[in-house]
Amino acid sequence: MMKPNYTKNATTILLILLLAFNSVKAEDFSDYKLSNFSLHQNNWDNFSVSFKAMSKISTEEVKASEYRVEIFAEDGSLLKTFRNSANFSINDKNVGSKEKLTFKLFVEVAGEILVKETTILASEKSVIVKNNVNVPLEDYISIGNVYVNCELMRRNFRHQDKWDKVGNFNDVGVTLFISNGTNKDYVEVPINKKTSSFDLSNYKYFDDFKMQIEKDLYKNNCAEIKYHYQFNWDRNIYVIYGGSKNINKEKNQTVVYSFRRKMVQKLVSNTKDSEGVSIASAD
Repeated sequence: MMKPNYTKNATTILLILLLAFNSVKAEDFSDYKLSNFSLHQNNWDNFSVSFKAMSKISTEEVKASEYRVEIFAEDGSLLKTFRNSANFSINDKNVGSKEKLTFKLFVEVAGEILVKETTILASEKSVIVKNNVNVPLEDYISIGNVYVNCELMRRNFRHQDKWDKVGNFNDVGVTLFISNGTNKDYVEVPINKKTSSFDLSNYKYFDDFKMQIEKDLYKNNCAEIKYHYQFNWDRNIYVIYGGSKNINKEKNQTVVYSFRRKMVQKLVSNTKDSEGVSIASAD
């Protein structure tokens, strides 16, 4: 006759009790509850919150000692905290395009903390870009200049088919990335003014860039230069294709293939590359 395994049975019972305990919310032990919790959005920036703290025993409304609203970004970081104020605001233009925001309400009643939460999506953002890059200038492979300007846009709160301008070049950090057609390394040039001149030889990876260009010219009598822009707009990061140039050795001239028209760059929803950078696409 097999003897019962009391140790194993006791462990199983303990695990069942722990799972049952963990599935019970803290509010289940409280004498109070939150009801009629609602987040009201007046526009992209302004909000209000309403709620009632109720007694479970008498079903009467009770007064909260204090309360606060905490707003969390999609990555879990805390953006803002508001205390004892039913009306509050955020700077939506600096929040990621269609980023999911979590609003948590903490209410203190008789020394107990009651919690409710809800989520919304921030506005959709886009960038309108004008750009023109000249590199190389004359016979100097490292010398170039650039003109770049942009407008920061977001969808109108009430009319989703319209866009509103909410910023410009001065509100973003701009970086120009230049590479040849096949090389993975790029020369990174910070752009501080709309019109800037630069010398690529002052930046990292220029020697690799120059060697690859010379190799392409020697092998094919032609080399391609590509350039991209990165716009850092608070919690928005846009990487945008700026254009390309073919350098023709035989004709000793530069044939330019670039976008000279106005480009509307829209952030692709839920699209991120391996480094977590959101990629913009052109209309």
